[in-house]
Amino acid sequence: HKRKDLNWDLTAAARYIESATETYDVGFSRKTRSPNLHERYIWSHEAGMAGLMNNWFGDLNSYVGNIDLKPEVAYSLKTSADWHDAERQHWQLKIAPFYTYVKDYINAIDDGANKIGTNSKGGQELIFANQDAKLYGLDVSGKKLLGRVNGDLTGRASISYTRGKTISGDNLYNIMPLNARLALAHTNGSWSNTLEAVVVSAKEDLSAVRAEKRTGGYSLANYRASYKVTQAVRVDAGVDNLFNRQYNLPLGGLEYAGVNSLKPTRAMGRSINVGMSVSF
Repeated sequence: HKRKDLNWDLTAAARYIESATETYDVGFSRKTRSPNLHERYIWSHEAGMAGLMNNWFGDLNSYVGNIDLKPEVAYSLKTSADWHDAERQHWQLKIAPFYTYVKDYINAIDDGANKIGTNSKGGQELIFANQDAKLYGLDVSGKKLLGRVNGDLTGRASISYTRGKTISGDNLYNIMPLNARLALAHTNGSWSNTLEAVVVSAKEDLSAVRAEKRTGGYSLANYRASYKVTQAVRVDAGVDNLFNRQYNLPLGGLEYAGVNSLKPTRAMGRSINVGMSVSF
């Protein structure tokens, strides 16, 4: 059962500063990950309790290891363009596309063995296997100083899109759908207040082999405030999901509501949080 992997990584990056308001970056990397102990060595083919205990993905499938797995090697290319004012105080726009090709991505395939319950999809036994895969996407972010009204009023926005699939065509598991954040922040001396909107599209690109479930799109509002008592002490408070919206988590896996009733995990309702930070 002994296995030895000889891995090496490489990172190269370059930056071009066109002027005080334009910066361009490009980077290439080769990153390697060896299979962990579970992926190589878990052996149970019992699809019930023992099989479900060999699962850290939250999809309620049963997993069996593969001693012949190869390390996965990811080749990534990422570029970014950053436009901003000379002082980086008034406005900024950053666009960062990326592409990754993964040789021998450690995925899972249906070995046609044991199943839990009577679902045609879900609760099946899967075995780890190497498959080539690719991921690509785009991150866009920006901010703008909107004015000064008893302090600074700033608008911030970001949008993120990631697509991942195997070369054979199946979607990769647990990929976040298109999502965006819009925030309006106000700072005045020691006080800071932020009202944020989060918008997430429906999760439609699902992993067939893992019987991933669709989740609907949703939008949330969050509010956060902080007060700097001293240079070293800050008090934070906030309300997440301000209007107590009910929705399912796109990356939350499945709830176990019976072997023949596999449902996406529900998200938390309204949450009120208070904390203190001390620096020394």
